[in-house]
Amino acid sequence: MSHSASQIKQIAAITNKSGTGSISSADYRSIMLGKSSTPKNKTPKSSNYSFTFTATRISNYEIKFTLAGRHESTNVINGGSFRKKLVYKNAIKKAAYEYFLQYRNEYRLLVPDNPYENCTILPISYNPKSRDDDGNSVTLKTIRDILTEYKFIKDDSRKYLKQLPNDEVISKEYKIELILTNLNYFEASA
Repeated sequence: MSHSASQIKQIAAITNKSGTGSISSADYRSIMLGKSSTPKNKTPKSSNYSFTFTATRISNYEIKFTLAGRHESTNVINGGSFRKKLVYKNAIKKAAYEYFLQYRNEYRLLVPDNPYENCTILPISYNPKSRDDDGNSVTLKTIRDILTEYKFIKDDSRKYLKQLPNDEVISKEYKIELILTNLNYFEASA
């Protein structure tokens, strides 16, 4: 039986990938029947996560960002697949994008003329059960990336941003609030 060029490439790819130089009978059979035994990479689905993002000015130097919706613990996200983590982060980013798109005029009033270069964030997590201190780190990192992307802060590195310890409120409602404080405001006022 002769093999087509495509079949030879598929066999070579599997043998190279396995590192043993062999192919299983199941893989060989699927190649011969024209079926791929390896699943094709799919882009993540929109998600089962549903978030609402809002931003509110508290004062001249503070802005509160709220992410409402069931935020997962770091252990759940890191214990899952890379795909699940990507879907989760994209759902948070999508909520922020939709908010800033829908409320463009309010966004223009909130965003500073120059992104904050010396600031703190105080995260407040609302969960039904208590979590470890780093239990929301994946969610908080994603929100910090959003603050950088939408020009609220220059960068989320320690040079520009200090994250205060995560406060926790036991609540049936899932949400995370982030209070962003511009410390340069106090230096300019002094």
